[in-house]
Amino acid sequence: LKCKQCIKKNAFIKVPLYSYANHCWIGEVPLVLQGLSWLEEQCIARARATRCVMKLQKGPKGQFASHGNVCIFPQEPSSLAYVLPPPINTLHDENAVVFVASAENPVTKETLDKPPLLVHQSRILAALDWLKENNPLYQSVEISHDILTHDYPEDGVPP
Repeated sequence: LKCKQCIKKNAFIKVPLYSYANHCWIGEVPLVLQGLSWLEEQCIARARATRCVMKLQKGPKGQFASHGNVCIFPQEPSSLAYVLPPPINTLHDENAVVFVASAENPVTKETLDKPPLLVHQSRILAALDWLKENNPLYQSVEISHDILTHDYPEDGVPP
């Protein structure tokens, strides 16, 4: 026998949308993939199906942050990349960031040296190495050290 409380709870049980039972649970995110910036995630993605325009405004604590809507335009999915990270001009074509500034809060070089636009070569390389070793979908990917060292800064905003 079940109590009224258990019967009531069980009557409305549905499989959670993002659950393992719906084939959506990816498990624990490995440490090497945690904390990647938005742009670093773009650098390790094998395919992208969107163009993204992000508006950043200075928040009350002086840091620029996304405020309002982010426009994501669906595109034809690109073919899977077999060489990563992509050349920087590919990311230029697919992403745009608009800084909203004023006379009191101008956009300066120091403004750009803050997340979410920072990339770190070491993080990108570590993430790609981990994916290549642990994810069967990345086993055929070639990691281009030339693109990484020539197109991406060691620690900063891509040109």
